[in-house]
Amino acid sequence: MLKATGFLIVLILLCIVNEARLYIKSKEKKSIEYWIFRISFYIYLMMLINVAFFPIPIQKEVISVLKETNSNAKAVNITPFHSIIQTVKTNPSIELKLLQLIGNIVLILPITFYIPLVYNRVNNLKKALILSIIIAILIEMMQFVIGRVIGYYYRIIDIDDIILNVFGGIVGYICMLPVKKIILKKININL
Repeated sequence: MLKATGFLIVLILLCIVNEARLYIKSKEKKSIEYWIFRISFYIYLMMLINVAFFPIPIQKEVISVLKETNSNAKAVNITPFHSIIQTVKTNPSIELKLLQLIGNIVLILPITFYIPLVYNRVNNLKKALILSIIIAILIEMMQFVIGRVIGYYYRIIDIDDIILNVFGGIVGYICMLPVKKIILKKININL
């Protein structure tokens, strides 16, 4: 299995080094909170990549075993609410139900919280909705492409994931609205 741990640690360190370089070169000194805010966004993005795509099975033996053990599994679900209903009906564990459903809601929620604070172009619910849809579809498309490349759909490409991700994106934007002015003032972002 290809795991992202080392890769993501290196990326996070590179982001921190880059932010430190930008801080030193910056003519207009931003608050430390501003830099922490930016770095926390990078860390979130790395966590998003890790959760959405890794681990990736790359060994032929592992893929062969996965194909045998999951021979009846659907690779693609295009029926809205099908997997949500299946998760609720068939999963005996409340914790796993919540993890599956809330996990998909929370997955891109921070993007629509962070992005409007940094880029003034995402300044209304419609744009946050469009951003959420694009990101959710890109995640599912990347999972599909990775599955095609390795010869096994290690993740289900699921319309319900998109629905829950987009709902989370809307929630993130709505949660950001009441605190936007406070955060912008505190971290000194000039839009």
